[in-house]
Amino acid sequence: MNNEPKIEENKKSVRPNPKSSARIPLLTDEPQTLAELFRQAFKKHNRADALNFKKNGKWQRVSSDEMCSRAENIALGLYSLGLRKDDKVAILAANSPEWTLTDAGCQFAGIIDVPVYTTLADNSVCYILNDSETKVFFLEDNATFERLKEIFPECKTIEKLVFFNFEGVTAENAMSLAELEKRGADLKTEKPNLIGDLAKAIKIGDVATLIYTSGTTGEPKGVMISHGNIISNVIDAGEKYSFSEKDVPLSVLPLSHVFERGAMYLYIFNGMAVYYAE
Repeated sequence: MNNEPKIEENKKSVRPNPKSSARIPLLTDEPQTLAELFRQAFKKHNRADALNFKKNGKWQRVSSDEMCSRAENIALGLYSLGLRKDDKVAILAANSPEWTLTDAGCQFAGIIDVPVYTTLADNSVCYILNDSETKVFFLEDNATFERLKEIFPECKTIEKLVFFNFEGVTAENAMSLAELEKRGADLKTEKPNLIGDLAKAIKIGDVATLIYTSGTTGEPKGVMISHGNIISNVIDAGEKYSFSEKDVPLSVLPLSHVFERGAMYLYIFNGMAVYYAE
């Protein structure tokens, strides 16, 4: 039996002062950070099929409970590597549950993630990694590493490479996502209150992600997007629509784009079953 307290249904509140510069919550229990958004979603919408993806021609699923546990383990795994609040990690991979879970792990730990388009040229990837001072670089697989391996000697701040698919990887300073999660799970056993402390330390104005512009008129610029920015977009985007657990969204646009990121948070917050396009 699940003894976790149930979160009451969100209720719309009236905007009392439209001239105020501060955001007035639309919901009585509106989350302040992405960590709170994920926690509310996991408690309120306990799905067996929160994330869905195809493997060997068959649909596989990740439950809400698994999402929560794995995201916390990723957060603590990064902590075990020495990363702390406001440190940077980069993600270069196609859309997948691992992408979403890694992002969630960063948000639980107050770590700023830097999404990188899979189609970017090597020199652009190198520029972003150096400019953001990325410490941990998440890569999809060994083929991605082989394509980029010439740039790594120039990326002085990278301390660790983490692979979603570790098959064939021989790179130095590399580990699998599964190994990172195992480190986090061990730390959770040792310090069960740490994940809660990390999440509580995050404030609404803290930077959640660093999104780089295309660089068409010069070098790409890193745009700092706060937890409050994203929460506002997620809540306001759903204000005039009746999203429910019965809706089934398809994740098609790259998660490296902020529009798809916001949509993903909207899906999860409203308890939808997300399907990743092949």
